[in-house]
Amino acid sequence: MTISAWKQAAVALALSLLAAAAGLVLLIVLRLREVEQLRGLAHEEQEIGLRFHRDGAALMLDLHSAALRLGDGEVSLGKQDQYAVLFARTEAFFRHPPVSLTGAEATSLEEVQKDLRIYGEQVQSWLALPDKERLAGVMRADEPFREMLRDLQSLRDACGARLLDRVSEMRESMHEMQWRVVVAAVVMAPLFGVLLWMIHRGWFQPLQEQAALVEHAKTARDEMASLSSLAAGLAHEIRNPVGALKNRAYALSLLVDAELQPKVAAQVSSMNRELDRVEHIVGDFLIYARPSEPRIIECALAELVDTFHHDHQAEMQERGVRFELGVVEDTSFHADPDLLRQAVLNLIRNATEACGGRADGRVLLEALVLERRIVLAVTDNGPGVPEDLQERLFKPFATLKRGGTGLGLSISRSIARRHGGDLLLASTSAEGTRFELRLPRV
Repeated sequence: MTISAWKQAAVALALSLLAAAAGLVLLIVLRLREVEQLRGLAHEEQEIGLRFHRDGAALMLDLHSAALRLGDGEVSLGKQDQYAVLFARTEAFFRHPPVSLTGAEATSLEEVQKDLRIYGEQVQSWLALPDKERLAGVMRADEPFREMLRDLQSLRDACGARLLDRVSEMRESMHEMQWRVVVAAVVMAPLFGVLLWMIHRGWFQPLQEQAALVEHAKTARDEMASLSSLAAGLAHEIRNPVGALKNRAYALSLLVDAELQPKVAAQVSSMNRELDRVEHIVGDFLIYARPSEPRIIECALAELVDTFHHDHQAEMQERGVRFELGVVEDTSFHADPDLLRQAVLNLIRNATEACGGRADGRVLLEALVLERRIVLAVTDNGPGVPEDLQERLFKPFATLKRGGTGLGLSISRSIARRHGGDLLLASTSAEGTRFELRLPRV
């Protein structure tokens, strides 16, 4: 995976974990709220159940006491009214309980209501007995009263069971929440580890590698700077004796008569050629080791190209190569004209040597304006660049030319890049090669 893919995967995993964590927190909050509601409801039901039982039992006791007073001695109107009021209140109390009752609770309440009706009927039949028989028949009222108390106790037990159900629901809810938290922790912990590893792989490791590359590049630059200084000093020291040797060779050529001493003249001519080659190599080393900074001025593109073509056309003809101009567009731009001529000259000389062995050798120079870019293109009809040389073509000392330094393309690319542009191998084949020197149109 690429660094960008690692970053995207890390971001996606982080968002997924964030969403999962948010969902887990939301679930926990909802569960805690549900447990709190259950706890409040259980407390409320407990209070209501206890109060319902207590108030119902108190009403039953008051009702039964009123019934006993009514049956003790002569039945008076006041005693009857008191009993009737208590019976109606008790009946209303159990008909409309203060809490919703279901299941066993509702069944127990129905039994209490049924026993209350039976109790009323039994009390009426008991009160209808003669005074002498009423004392002996008091069980007619006591028995249904005890039944009502037993059913009321059953109602209380049912309410207690309901309370236990609420507590059980709370426990189950808390247990379920605990398990979900544990499962989420078990699942998310490795994912967090994977996320940290992805962050390390996508961000920290590239930064560490980049820091290592920067350090390596700095070391390489320092070594190259030292090597360049050494090469420049060595080339400068070589240039002086080479110049002296050229002067002596030239003086010697004036003293030698080529007709009388043809062998000596040939040796002098060969010596001059070798000295020229050494001087050319030393000059390339100096340019590569100590590149000069561009002196940027405003230039006219067409004038620059026409002048270059005029200055080097004769040289190309002597080498048996046609030097032609293609499309030359005119515009003004800012550059160092001397450095550009040097860069183009290197391309022209490489193209000339590439197609110099052909009878129809041809080199084409073009100047194009493409939006914000200027392109100086050099095209030849030589055999093309070998595939094994294309990857290292712009590296120093990469050449197939006999006696070449392999610095021409490196120098030309360096000049282009010092102008904010670049030099590219646009195309190459058995029918020729095209180089493009691209510059910003500033």
